[in-house]
Amino acid sequence: MIPYFQVDQLDLGVIQVEPFGFLVILGVGAFILAAHYRGLALGLDAGLVMFGSAVVVGGSVVGGHLFSAVAYYPERIAADPMHLVQLFDGQSLFGGLLGGTLAGFVYLLVRRFPLLLFVEPFVYGTVVSLIFGRLGCALVHDHPGRQTTFWGAVQGWPDSTTRHDLGLYELVLMLVLTAVIYALRNRRTVPGLQIAVPMIAYGIVRFGLDFLRVADKRYGGFTPAQYGAVLLVVGGVSLLTYGWLRRDRASVPQE
Repeated sequence: MIPYFQVDQLDLGVIQVEPFGFLVILGVGAFILAAHYRGLALGLDAGLVMFGSAVVVGGSVVGGHLFSAVAYYPERIAADPMHLVQLFDGQSLFGGLLGGTLAGFVYLLVRRFPLLLFVEPFVYGTVVSLIFGRLGCALVHDHPGRQTTFWGAVQGWPDSTTRHDLGLYELVLMLVLTAVIYALRNRRTVPGLQIAVPMIAYGIVRFGLDFLRVADKRYGGFTPAQYGAVLLVVGGVSLLTYGWLRRDRASVPQE
């Protein structure tokens, strides 16, 4: 089993930084760079992709906080309605995905860009950036799961238990998904394949992992993220079906 350890600060010589926040900043940078390079590979205008990346990041921050506040911590809103505008006091991954997706779609629709072609760089950026985000979660252990004897669990939590570390599991998932989308980068016969695959894979795995959580709110027996996971899978399957029906018309440039 993996021994429990926690990194409270990173010593960079000149300054000491809190690891989670530092890795989130790295994740934002990774998102922008991954989207930029994928956009270049697809022959897209670099400036348009970069500006779109900024729009998506902004939407993710707003959506991530609002979803976290409303779905997970409504008592904070009841105690202080201003909590809704305190954007960096609580974030939710699915809220970020929703907010970033809405912001990105508005940007693409207003500019009248081909949706599938321009969304793909943002999907690449999202998967790569979440490696850094989930590494931060694994270092601070902010997603504890149920007690277990599983060989990949973390042993020696502060309460002397052995538990699933869901942040660690998702870190592994993001590494796998990054390898998968890279392997699929030139598979252009089915439009939207590179978008649909990570949506479906993450949605299915996340839905299952959330049954291991111990602290999240539940509505009707499911966490808010599980409802989001279902929507993600439905969206991915719908996109894959659409792409399959249009597979003979695919003409996206290859690397």
